[in-house]
Amino acid sequence: MATVLGATGAGSVTLDNLDGSVKITSGGGNVEVGRLGSDFSLITAGGDVHIKNAAGQMHINIGGGKVYVGSMKGGFIQTGAGNIDVRKCGGDLGVSSGGGNLNLGDVNGAVVAGTTGGSVHLDSAKGRVQVSTGGGSVDLFNLSQGAQVETGAGGITAEFVGKRGSFADSSLHTAAGDVIVYLPKELPVTVHASSDMATGHGIASEFSGLRITKEGNNFAPRSMFAEGTLNGGGPVLKVRTIMGQIDFRQSHWQAH
Repeated sequence: MATVLGATGAGSVTLDNLDGSVKITSGGGNVEVGRLGSDFSLITAGGDVHIKNAAGQMHINIGGGKVYVGSMKGGFIQTGAGNIDVRKCGGDLGVSSGGGNLNLGDVNGAVVAGTTGGSVHLDSAKGRVQVSTGGGSVDLFNLSQGAQVETGAGGITAEFVGKRGSFADSSLHTAAGDVIVYLPKELPVTVHASSDMATGHGIASEFSGLRITKEGNNFAPRSMFAEGTLNGGGPVLKVRTIMGQIDFRQSHWQAH
């Protein structure tokens, strides 16, 4: 299988039905890709990228523009500004945007996702998940292992479906926003949760094993805490919002 090397000063690039590895460098312009049978590398100063199916590892670095991938084996996608949309990934996935939403489907490996400002959505991940956004909501579903989440402002929803032995230490942190955590009823986990300035009902739990306490009075912002070991305790789950409420719910993940 031959390697295809391409370079263009500026202008659109269209590729389809190539079995060898492909490396493209472009000064700018949109890139349209159908089916690629091997590894794909793309560096471009700007323009949108649309890829249907890449069977190999992918490395995309664009100065700015949105990226859509229907299916990929694994790899890294970076854009200076713009949304990233990946529907299916067969291995580990890394995505980074200088400002844009990250919309991720089913990932069969680990996920590292970062944006300087924008929302993050993930349908499922078999491996560990790490998410950071300067400001935006984070919604993560069907997490087989642990998750580390940090947002400058925005709500967090995290649905853990990992079984005993697969769940790992996790932390969910937002400066301002509500946090909803779904946990399997039988999952052994040790919980440490706090809201510095609790809003609404503060901290609520569908698990009897959490001890919820509060500080302060009715006339000042109250701090609330939840501590406890569920099913004998296990990996640590830390949940913190500076201002917001926290809900611990039992996951009914089969519905997804």
